[in-house]
Amino acid sequence: MRTSRRVVAAFLAMVALIFCSCPTTQAQTTPFKHPGVLVSQAQLDYIKTMIAAHTEPFYSAFLKAQNSNIGQLNYQIQGPPATGIIECGPTSNPNFGCSAADNDSSAAYLQALLWYITGNQTYANNAIAILNTYGYNLKGYTNSNAPLQAAWDSEKFPRAAEIIRYTNAGWADADIQQFKTMLSTVILPGIINGSTSNGNWEISMIEGMINIGVFNDDVATFNKGVLYWKQRIPAYFYYHTDGAAPVPAPRGTASWYGQTVFDSRVDGISQETCRDFGHAQYGISGALDAAETARIQGVDLYNDASSNALLRLTSALEFNAKYQLANSSTVPSYVCGGTVTLQVYPTDEIGYNNYHNRQGLELPLTIQYLNQVIRQLANPTEYHIMVYETLSHGGDASFLQPFLMRSPSTAASIRGGSSTTFTINIIPGSDPNPTVAFNVSGLPAGVTYSFSPSTVTGAGSSTLTITADSTTASGVYPLTVTGVGATAMETSNLPLTLTVNAASSDFTIAASPSVITAVAGDIANFTMTFATSTSYLGNVALSVTGGLPAGASATFSSPTIGSGAPTSTLSVATLGTTTPGAYPITVSATDGSTTHSTTALLIINSLSNACIQQLGNNWISGTIPTQTGTFTAEWDATPSTALNNSNVGLSLGPQSAFTGLAIAGRFNPTGQIDARSGGAFVAANTINYVAGLKYHFRAVVNVPANTYSIYVTPFGQSELTVGTNYAFRTEQKGITSLNYWDAISQVGTVQLCNLVIDTPPTQGTVQLVTTAVLNQLGDGTYEATITVKNNGTGTAPAVQLTGATLGTAAGSPLPVALGDIQPGSSAITAVVFPSSAGAPGTAAAERYTGTYTGGTFGGSIRATLPGGK
Repeated sequence: MRTSRRVVAAFLAMVALIFCSCPTTQAQTTPFKHPGVLVSQAQLDYIKTMIAAHTEPFYSAFLKAQNSNIGQLNYQIQGPPATGIIECGPTSNPNFGCSAADNDSSAAYLQALLWYITGNQTYANNAIAILNTYGYNLKGYTNSNAPLQAAWDSEKFPRAAEIIRYTNAGWADADIQQFKTMLSTVILPGIINGSTSNGNWEISMIEGMINIGVFNDDVATFNKGVLYWKQRIPAYFYYHTDGAAPVPAPRGTASWYGQTVFDSRVDGISQETCRDFGHAQYGISGALDAAETARIQGVDLYNDASSNALLRLTSALEFNAKYQLANSSTVPSYVCGGTVTLQVYPTDEIGYNNYHNRQGLELPLTIQYLNQVIRQLANPTEYHIMVYETLSHGGDASFLQPFLMRSPSTAASIRGGSSTTFTINIIPGSDPNPTVAFNVSGLPAGVTYSFSPSTVTGAGSSTLTITADSTTASGVYPLTVTGVGATAMETSNLPLTLTVNAASSDFTIAASPSVITAVAGDIANFTMTFATSTSYLGNVALSVTGGLPAGASATFSSPTIGSGAPTSTLSVATLGTTTPGAYPITVSATDGSTTHSTTALLIINSLSNACIQQLGNNWISGTIPTQTGTFTAEWDATPSTALNNSNVGLSLGPQSAFTGLAIAGRFNPTGQIDARSGGAFVAANTINYVAGLKYHFRAVVNVPANTYSIYVTPFGQSELTVGTNYAFRTEQKGITSLNYWDAISQVGTVQLCNLVIDTPPTQGTVQLVTTAVLNQLGDGTYEATITVKNNGTGTAPAVQLTGATLGTAAGSPLPVALGDIQPGSSAITAVVFPSSAGAPGTAAAERYTGTYTGGTFGGSIRATLPGGK
């Protein structure tokens, strides 16, 4: 008879348990380990090292955390209501302080993690401020969801408090005691007796009991949490050894929401899966979090035999991943009757880290789900329970190597007869002061290397110089830098890529079309094409090095091109006020050693290269750059008679009826100039017009407000006001953009010339705010992750960071092109300051400056240099 795969999996799990060097599953009797809520001291040190080495998946999660709303250096505490009572009804309605507590507790924990990782005291101060706000001001919970909100708060606040208290963050003893009192007198009474509601409630309470027990050094509370965990887990996660029905709930009567099939096909299904996957993941997350904290304290709930925890929890992880990956269209009838409600929550990292990384069990669907879904989330936070698990548990401290190596750049191109360099940084790991020597493998014939210095002791760096002689053949070569420590067993490998182009190889670039004729305010698109006839390898970097019209901006769809991706679109955006003329734009391409250029000719003309004559009571129209903000439109109009009845205006789309004109200037049939305001033509002044004379109109248009002001200058005279703050035509009220000009004469004709749309570089206001996060690198230098955010209402075009100083030390590389920054959006870059900026713990002024088309930005802050902790 064939043995089932599930039986084999169960057998392997038991073997793993037998040979696991695991903590006891007994209750806590010895002093607690600190820090010891969810993350241990060893795990904190591990993730700090991984991030210093830019190791994935930690580093990407770290960058997301720093840029998340709860990871901001200027995080604003919401705090409990003024009464101190948080009121949470069903589904948090009413919601008086519930969401605030979720956000603040999540922020406290993430800020505490970021404090330890970066050494930036501001993070610690933020976490302390949150903890003190609730420690002194939280007085209780009320309404139906009060126990659940207390449970959620008990899961996250102690995580933050434990890190801050035991990492020399500066939390005052009196404040710590107050926080402990709040936990024991305000939060703990609401959770200590568990729950008769859905299982996720009690599982959160269980984690809270365990967490509070550790932070308050309260053995009884900790042990009660452990006992309740062993009782609730069998009743929440089904496993086929339970038989034809799930284990009854230890408190209350649990609904399985219509699940009627209980056999090996549904191993890992939870009591709330058929309710929805979101609540099921609350249960998974709380169960694993509690087991992780217990493990730190020497109690192994992960492998608790009395609850069959290993098989229940690993099955739950794989079950959740299976259906999240497969989507709800492939659910069999024996699972929730064939219909489920899926919800992705950022959990499972902690369980995978234990069962796979520590114990060696294969969980193929779980790691697929983590890689494809969870680690791709922009902000992996579910504010009730789950906060950046990839950052804290994307790997295990037991994997920490004696040292790690990192290079800011992992690829380079050289030509035969030239050299290139890489900086190799050493980050100490389990060996706090390693001595590392280097070698390189994978070099082609004709290429040599050297390291300076040849060895590095402790945190530091060495410069790897690679030189290719004139005989080196073209090719892309994968290299491996190997660092060797005190013994042959202490090694670390760093992969690099070297692209070599033979001395005879070359490339060209060309623009197509080579000439574009446009109207001021248009965007001209040139296709830049890479070509080689000599087997040139690699990519070249594109830039515009001259010839742009004043105020115009240039962007590339791809900043590099090469044989693999030979084209990039160069978009040149002109202003409505760009002076007509020919502009030879120089486009350069370089690989670092060879540079070639080409010319793209942009010719800017006035409207249609000349004037347009409207004839015979026919509508004529044309496009303008789409306008959504405030702009100025100017045109010259010449009436053919003294009683013309001609309209020139702007609209959304081409028009064939007067009702479609949002704004309109008119030569009216009684011989005066007026303009449309709402439902009628009006004028602030009597302005007579003469047949055959040119009149220059200027309209200042505010699209969001649906208003405009219009002025006219008769030939040889001064400008006169037709009207100010006129409303868009009544039929066009509410439109949000304009993109056409239109003209019509019911009597006579009108000649239209020199239409110009003058869009300010920023349609709205630009307010660029610069923030930076300092980290100390392994070689003693300081890396600033700089965020430039546009808090204004208009786009900031062609933003560049041009200056960065820390104390008197200048950062590099500069300048850095950040492109256009839309309202509410940010651009992120990094610069490195030398160690001469100052010693860790000292104060220094950070200053960042930059430019954008139409303005400058900058600011300075007083910073405490990180590191040295």
